[in-house]
Amino acid sequence: MQKIFTYAMMYGLETTPSLILINTEGASFGSVVYSPTMGLESVIESVDEAEKAYKDLAKLKANLEKATGVKKVQLIDEIYEKSPDEEKAKMTDYILEVPTLDPENKSGLLGKYKLLAAYSEAGLYMQRGDVISARELLVKTAEDSSVDPEYAQEAFYTAAYVTALSGMMTTQKEIDYVCSLIEKAINVYPESEHIEDLNQFLTLVKQQPVQEEPAEN
Repeated sequence: MQKIFTYAMMYGLETTPSLILINTEGASFGSVVYSPTMGLESVIESVDEAEKAYKDLAKLKANLEKATGVKKVQLIDEIYEKSPDEEKAKMTDYILEVPTLDPENKSGLLGKYKLLAAYSEAGLYMQRGDVISARELLVKTAEDSSVDPEYAQEAFYTAAYVTALSGMMTTQKEIDYVCSLIEKAINVYPESEHIEDLNQFLTLVKQQPVQEEPAEN
């Protein structure tokens, strides 16, 4: 049983039993969830589909090396959206390249990749325990005029969330600031499907008790 869990964690499996598909280099390029009701034809069809998706992705990556400008940005985005999470994590260099490739946002993807780049850098700050720098970076990204409202909303929300998660909301000043970030998230994209969740988050933060400061001797 322990071996099953080990492989599930290694290959990002959500369900077992599953078939793990391995390329010639020994790397996983997909998996097929198996169930007792699946016949042989269904298994073969699922494997063929996964293999086709893998080959299509490999072709896109080959085209990426020859592309420039907006075309390269579009290929980066297509590869990113079709890649599993573990492969997305390896695309930082491409993500950081997008603003240089398309500074005028002709692809319409500049805001999305500015946010992804901010997440990457903010993650490094968080690893060092520097919540303030991570938050400031996310707020700066949200306030960037080239970032679309939906991504600005996400950046404001994330800035508020990492603050709340860090345990920094111990003073009224900090609570008020987090509330202002959530309100900005609501106002920047009021037609968002997440407005109800944001309002609930705002209510919870407003109810956060202020910790009493120790009395001076």
